[in-house]
This record gives sequence, C-alpha cells and structure tokens, in this order.
Amino acid sequence: MKKPTSPDTLWHYSKAGHLQSIFDSGELRLATIGVPLGERPALWLSSDPNLEWTAYPKATVQELEESAYQPVHFCLNPAALERGDVRLVPWKKHRQKGGVTPAWARALEKVAQDLGASHWNWWCSYAPISVEHFSKVEIMVGGKWVLFAHREV
Repeated sequence: MKKPTSPDTLWHYSKAGHLQSIFDSGELRLATIGVPLGERPALWLSSDPNLEWTAYPKATVQELEESAYQPVHFCLNPAALERGDVRLVPWKKHRQKGGVTPAWARALEKVAQDLGASHWNWWCSYAPISVEHFSKVEIMVGGKWVLFAHREV
C-alpha cells in the first residue's frame, strides 16, 4: 500500500457501545488498555475511510454490526489540523519515539497486513481530542457507512 504524505481525511474508529460515554465526556480519549509497558498511550486515527480492521476483532462486517462492536467512525475536521488545535504524529514517528519495541512494532504491522490494513494509514495524538474537532460521525449499517451525527464546519 502507498505511504501517505499527509493526512487529508482522518478517521477515529470506535464501537457503537462507546458513543454515549464519548458524547458525555465531550472527547475521544487515549487508548490505555492493552498498551505495553513503556509505550506512550495515544489516540489512534486512520486515513482508511473503509474500515480499519485493526480496530476490531477479526469478524465479518455482519458479525460486527450484530454485536457490541458495531463499527463507528469519527471524521476529523482538517481545519483542526491546519489551526494546530489537533497535533498528530504518523505511525513511523510513534514507532521511533513512542516507546514501541521493534518486535512489537513488526508484530503490529504484520497483523495489520494480515487483516488487509496498512500501518501507513495510522496516525496518533498524545492528547485527547474534543468531539468538536470532528465534522461527522458515521455508523456501519448493512456494510455501508450511514451518517449518525454531523457538525457544520
């Protein structure tokens, strides 16, 4: 897969079961569960608008939609990056500076490849991101993304 030069459109992938707590808190928070000791916690985004398979257990879209893992994605407003409201680092930089061991990095990249994803699509923030910086939220229904919430930008 092609290496992106800059993130044009970025998505944070989540699960429908998390929507209430995200909207209640007003922000998307850093991943802390399952983060190896010594690795810097981060909030993950992907430039893959289809489905970031590394965000979900290995299952079919239908199985995900019928479970607590129903896919949801938040579209980051590019203006938040332009204004400097949100700062991101690509996977390559996180791999080097975020405390990721080389063996763990290779394993994650291999899992992504096996699932049909690409680590070149991965970006992260080391700070929570306000829901105000996302222009829309979509939920997967019938294998297609359906608008759930939209914010004028």
